[in-house]
Amino acid sequence: MGGVTSNPPAASVIQPSFGATQSPSQDIIQISAGDKIKESSNSEKTGMSTGAKWALGLGATVLAGIAAHKFIPPMRVQSRVQRIFLEDFTKEEAKAIQKKYQDILKISDKEEFLDKLFIELKKDYKLDDIPIKLDKNFKSGEKINDLKAGAHFFPDHSEPYLSLGVDRTFDNNQLLRHMTHELRHAKQDLLKYQVSTRDDLISMYKDRLKNFAKSEKENWNQEKIDENAQVMADEIINFYKKLNIQKLDKNDRNYELGRQILDSYRTYANQSANVYRSTLYETDAKNTEKIMERLVHNKLWN
Repeated sequence: MGGVTSNPPAASVIQPSFGATQSPSQDIIQISAGDKIKESSNSEKTGMSTGAKWALGLGATVLAGIAAHKFIPPMRVQSRVQRIFLEDFTKEEAKAIQKKYQDILKISDKEEFLDKLFIELKKDYKLDDIPIKLDKNFKSGEKINDLKAGAHFFPDHSEPYLSLGVDRTFDNNQLLRHMTHELRHAKQDLLKYQVSTRDDLISMYKDRLKNFAKSEKENWNQEKIDENAQVMADEIINFYKKLNIQKLDKNDRNYELGRQILDSYRTYANQSANVYRSTLYETDAKNTEKIMERLVHNKLWN
């Protein structure tokens, strides 16, 4: 992976989708957010293991059983669709979106299903202009601490595209949840850029890297943390600037959420399932996939 200086190549830290290994029957936990660590030219390489590269975030899925009702008010469908995608939709548009995903779930050919789902979710999240590469052959099971990966979102901003991986062996309902969750992280990544200054991003990455180094027992000095934080901030800025992505006005409906998401990324959540479940960026993605699950099965009374 390309760096931005003449220093040794950077090691990437990825956020996959996880399941707590100590209790397989419990939540499926999803991780996302590829953070890039640049090695200092004056220090030894960290030599991060494969496991260490799956890091800097987490997210869980808890699907409650809800009684189905035959009639759901259009306004309720509209509010849920808007909560999923963080965009304005009319009641008619929301109902059409609900039916679209219900129809996509019926596609039996896995290749066609994944392609259609990916295209439509990107469109409804308003991520059409963001280059994201879908890896349909990702294999679940990558382990971090007491968690294991089921899917992943990897934004390496030094690359020309972001990456999303899902395990095609899962059924359509699981894949809908996973892809909704991971693309919510892509939406969060965009919002982080849209609501922040360079100083905001550097401050966030400094805290995140301190947390990561402590959790992974990495012996990093402040100079190395500061250097990496600046590189990571400049990479995300350059990535979105090249795409002509505009900043959000403070009156935008998503501005405050974006600021909260940005602040939540100060925490490196892959330390444990408990830490994972407490971070806003993961609870936000988890809640979004739950709403999508209810939407497609017309269970919107809770």
